[in-house]
Amino acid sequence: PTRSNTATITIDLSDVNEFDPLLDDSTFSVNENSAVNTAVGQVTATDADTSQSITYTIQSGNSSGAFLVNHSTGEIRVADATKLNFEATQQFTLTIQATDNGQPTRSDTATVTINVTDVNEFDPVLNDAAFALNENTANNTLVGQVNATDDDTSQTISYAILSGNGSGVFSLNANNGELRVADASKLDFETTRQFALTIQATDNGQPKRSDTATVIIDLLDVNEFDPLLDDSTF
Repeated sequence: PTRSNTATITIDLSDVNEFDPLLDDSTFSVNENSAVNTAVGQVTATDADTSQSITYTIQSGNSSGAFLVNHSTGEIRVADATKLNFEATQQFTLTIQATDNGQPTRSDTATVTINVTDVNEFDPVLNDAAFALNENTANNTLVGQVNATDDDTSQTISYAILSGNGSGVFSLNANNGELRVADASKLDFETTRQFALTIQATDNGQPKRSDTATVIIDLLDVNEFDPLLDDSTF
């Protein structure tokens, strides 16, 4: 008679590196002057070859050495804080490569944009100024203009009169620093020959920074009156 036996045959499938890893473009932000090792962001590739592990490298855009990427996790960190200066460079564009460990290896690249955020490092600078103005000058006449500078180039400046304008004789444009006559009736050389205004320039950073300056306005006499000579008898 026939005889038989059975056995279990195990067939192990070996992974073939069929798929490229997929790495998407990303955008991150970091404050200028951020300390070394500050976390900027993380890139993460996917791979349909589930047995693969991924390594990450920066291919281009990091010639200054401002950043580094963790080869295993894809985490991007600050490597050189001195390179993060908004006034010099407002954006970095890195090309990062994700590479699997198959045979042969497969890879993908992505563009990682890192925007440098301005930090309010500097006070605006507003210099003292002096202007001259005829007495009785009409309302809205331009007296002069103050103009502050700010090394934080992204900041906008607003202006305000802090003191010296109690009579409301002048107005100040908060946006452009133009100083104009607001009440011509107060411009009387025979009463007041000089006004000293304290003007403040304030930036819009967080926290805000400001500077003040003294603006002198000298009134010029206008020949308004005839001399008076009385009749006499000698």
